Amino acid sequence: MNNTKNNTLMSSPDKRLSIMSDLEEFAFYGFPDFDDQQRLNYFVFTPDEWEVILQGSSMEAQVYTAIQMGYFKAKHIFFRFSFHKVPQDDLRFILTHCFTNQTLQAFKITKYEHYRVCGSIMKLFSYKPWSKEFLPKLYDRARLSVKRDISPNFIAHELLAFLQSAKIIRPGYSTLQKIISHILVEERKRLKYCLYSVLTEEHKQSLKQLIKNENTLSELAALKQDPKSFGSTMMSIECRKHNLLKPLHNFAKTILPVLGISAQNIATYASLANYYTIYDLERFDDERTYLYLLCYAFKRYQQISDNLIDAFSFQVNKLEKETKAKADAHSDEEPDNKEKQVGQLILLYVDDELSDSMELGEARKKAFKILPKESIRTIGEKMIKKHKPKRKQLIMWQERDRAVARYKHHLRPLLLATDFKSQHADNPLLKAIQWMKEVFAKQQSLTQQHSKHFPRDFISKRLESYLLTDDKNGEPTIQANRYEIAVYCQITKQIETGALYIEDSVRHRPFAHDLVSLEEKKHVLDALAIPWIKTPCDSQLDLLFKELDTLWTEVNHNLKQGALKHLKYSHIKKEVLWVKPRTVNEEETLEKQTFYGKLPVCDLSDVLRFVNDKCHFLSALTPLQPLYIKQKVDFNNLIAVMISQATNIGNHKMAQTSDCAYHILESTYKQYMRLVTLKKANSIIANHIAHLSCLATTIITGRRQL
Repeated sequence: MNNTKNNTLMSSPDKRLSIMSDLEEFAFYGFPDFDDQQRLNYFVFTPDEWEVILQGSSMEAQVYTAIQMGYFKAKHIFFRFSFHKVPQDDLRFILTHCFTNQTLQAFKITKYEHYRVCGSIMKLFSYKPWSKEFLPKLYDRARLSVKRDISPNFIAHELLAFLQSAKIIRPGYSTLQKIISHILVEERKRLKYCLYSVLTEEHKQSLKQLIKNENTLSELAALKQDPKSFGSTMMSIECRKHNLLKPLHNFAKTILPVLGISAQNIATYASLANYYTIYDLERFDDERTYLYLLCYAFKRYQQISDNLIDAFSFQVNKLEKETKAKADAHSDEEPDNKEKQVGQLILLYVDDELSDSMELGEARKKAFKILPKESIRTIGEKMIKKHKPKRKQLIMWQERDRAVARYKHHLRPLLLATDFKSQHADNPLLKAIQWMKEVFAKQQSLTQQHSKHFPRDFISKRLESYLLTDDKNGEPTIQANRYEIAVYCQITKQIETGALYIEDSVRHRPFAHDLVSLEEKKHVLDALAIPWIKTPCDSQLDLLFKELDTLWTEVNHNLKQGALKHLKYSHIKKEVLWVKPRTVNEEETLEKQTFYGKLPVCDLSDVLRFVNDKCHFLSALTPLQPLYIKQKVDFNNLIAVMISQATNIGNHKMAQTSDCAYHILESTYKQYMRLVTLKKANSIIANHIAHLSCLATTIITGRRQL
């Protein structure tokens, strides 16, 4: 095995690994920075807490205990600080509210007094001090976490949550770094051994073939390219990729469960294969390269399956839309229009604009003797209405006949490349699809098949008149071209409803595939260690009903006070009614209409910088490879990449129109812009908006009411 500097997880256990952002590290280990509201929460003490505070031998020791206790309630760790290090606002609050009319001199707490205070606080809150005897538990927890998500940040948060639930004082930041680094190296070795034992030479050669560079562009580089459109040329390339990856995907489906890799880790390893160049992958040791390529083949095959289905639905909808437009524009004056004319002729007998003094009046009187006037009117209207949809469907099928070559050209290759499945084993459409694939596999056309061989169970009575025709002997025969088009249209409809699905897909697989099997359920729930799962169902329901009762009481109070302007209780109907907001005259909304006009023009980059200053959402964009990021990311580059992707101008054009180099933008995009990090950043912004003072009484209250 070749040892290189490009080690995905860890190159040596002694190197420090970045496991948290600066903001997260400060939140867990930084010295508290309270505002007025937080001081009211943490520096107001209960009688039991006062008992601990008053154990101090002097006023200085008691003040130190009070400050240490407030900080512990906020951070659950202890700090060593002197008189000058304590924020003056915190110290002033403590003296004003807890030690009135007393003067504090500069103090210096001894090591003995510090540990005595910490021990008393831990005993009060039932916490245990950190010691090396907890290391095995942390390592076991980290081994479970690394199989769920290999991200160091995720493992760190899982360990901190475990320490919190077990009421253990968290260790130093460097201790967490060492634990996570060791676990990542251990996981890499485990996967390396598993791959070495299960991969055959045939599988290795298939994987190596992806990164061979025989014709300048390797197969892997070609696989990484996404289609630019749903055109037939692009989709034929996608079909070739699909066929190339199919054996590797089938092998990955059997080997990845053996490796014990979660879906999240598969996506991470696949993104690494996409991130690294062919040259980098060739420099890695073989097992690591095989792992990345296996995961990439697994995920990329699913993505291509989605592309094929999306293209299939797009082409069907496009052709059907064109067909409908031509049918609508088609002239109603067709030779076979007798039924409609008969209906119109019948209506002449009941036309009130015609006078009975005309000669037609006698005919009308005779007609009314045969059939009452209202009956004639009803029959005539039914004949016209009944004729219209039938006539339109016939014209649409005639237009489909003219476009049959386009249907076959765009949709038949996609049908052959896609493995459709159904929730119902006896789905008649699935049988028709399989039969068509068998015919095409024999290099035969549907027109060469006898009508009795066509599966017809999926054909409804409404379609029969358009797909079936009588031959010379009066026997019903299938119109093969229309049959093929009908299958394509039905496939699209059943994919939308979920009756048909694609197992090896991301967006078109059934929901049941994302669920854990009943055999694994207990093990997974025990590993998650979620407290409310262990709570009995009756107790959990009681808590939920209690919360619901509180919310209803609050809503009822607000309704009586008239605080809910959009709701009103009707004493007549005995129910709550929605009240439409009152429409305000234009003169009254003049200021509101000109509000946005008064705002100054601002660049998108300035808006993003302002939002980041308020909520630090850019800290959520963590690197894909934290070990190799020695310098802090430039926020300007992150913002530039964000704007280039959001406005769809791309990194290349952004580099041309800004002072950011293309290679820096591209590297930033690959390292930081991932679905996981973007979702996390979005959550930070959304949570910050929800706590804005101007929205507190609208968004939060409205959410509780709903």
